[in-house]
Amino acid sequence: MGFRVKKLYGVKRDKWFRVMEIMAALCGLCIGIILNNTTLTAVFLTLLLLSYMREHGMSESFYMK
Repeated sequence: MGFRVKKLYGVKRDKWFRVMEIMAALCGLCIGIILNNTTLTAVFLTLLLLSYMREHGMSESFYMK
């Protein structure tokens, strides 16, 4: 999907989407911690980890299987 976004919108747009994804994950993580909700915290922590892995090129193995 990342390649499709780059193709349609260009590199600047792709970076904007990635920043917004990280911000949404951080906000969700904070809300989960404040509400003391373990499931919500785990979901947004996983989203943040996957976003980091995609940014550094480590997630291809997850999508290629």
